[in-house]
Amino acid sequence: MTTFVPKSPYQNNFIWLWNVYRNSMQDESTLVYVNGQLLPRDKATVSVYDAGFLSGDGIFEGLRIYNSKIFRLSEHIKRFLDNARVLEFAPKYTFDDVRDAIRKVVEANGHLGVNYLRLQMSRGVTKSPAMDPTYSLFSPTVVIYPEIKEPIYDKKGIRLMTSHIRRIPPDALDQKIHTFNKMNSLLAKLESNRYGLDDAIMLDKEGFVAETSTANIFFVKGDTISTSFPNACLNGITRQTILAETPKLGYKAVEKNHSLFDVYTSDEIFLTGTVGEIAPVIEVDGRKIGSGTVGEVSKNVSNRYMKIVNEQGEVP
Repeated sequence: MTTFVPKSPYQNNFIWLWNVYRNSMQDESTLVYVNGQLLPRDKATVSVYDAGFLSGDGIFEGLRIYNSKIFRLSEHIKRFLDNARVLEFAPKYTFDDVRDAIRKVVEANGHLGVNYLRLQMSRGVTKSPAMDPTYSLFSPTVVIYPEIKEPIYDKKGIRLMTSHIRRIPPDALDQKIHTFNKMNSLLAKLESNRYGLDDAIMLDKEGFVAETSTANIFFVKGDTISTSFPNACLNGITRQTILAETPKLGYKAVEKNHSLFDVYTSDEIFLTGTVGEIAPVIEVDGRKIGSGTVGEVSKNVSNRYMKIVNEQGEVP
């Protein structure tokens, strides 16, 4: 594993800093959904006894808006409610309730240029800080955050490292549960930040690639595009889209195990996710990937994806 010389954690985070600036400009006018109410951003709060705050007991979805429509909206809502069912949250919201709440947020903030929503649900307010779900007093807490958020990665290519932090195996936590308790991933991201890199590859307990701290990862070798099995990583909606669409571009799409040897010898690598879209990787652990520039396959996949998201969105 390559040893890096520490750099400023913000060296490669110009996009992130720009997003912070843009978001700061909308503080006064953005309306956040909190349990049925639309509140100014600085007034949108939850209880200090909320289970999400106390123990990370909650779930989330990230939604992107393109041309006033949300890509794969129905799939996101279904996954959100499936997660709520698995965690045995009180059944407060139906599919239509969630969709209606999203519509209200979009309508209230559309004039601001909002292009990203974070949909979040916790178990709700508890009577005491304790690891006992029966302490919940009321129904779940639901919050929808509207933001102007550009893709978090540089489309000109990003640099990764392999983290020492391993992904949680499915026998410890089913990775289909889209929880906002992300300490495992946060530790890996702290590691990459420390070295001034864009993100960190996380391995599973067997030493195979799982994902990065925030995204699924794909590898290109010849005419084959492959990605990890969704065992120690989320089967992301963008991931599913890429697996379905790449054969239409003439490539083979497969799921398989990848060792670090496979990483270093890939022709191209790219990340996928709602918040980052398609992000080409040009370096891993100090090694150039392919030519060290954005490859043609990555460009083709990205162009295909952007065409789909702009044509196949749903109106809330």
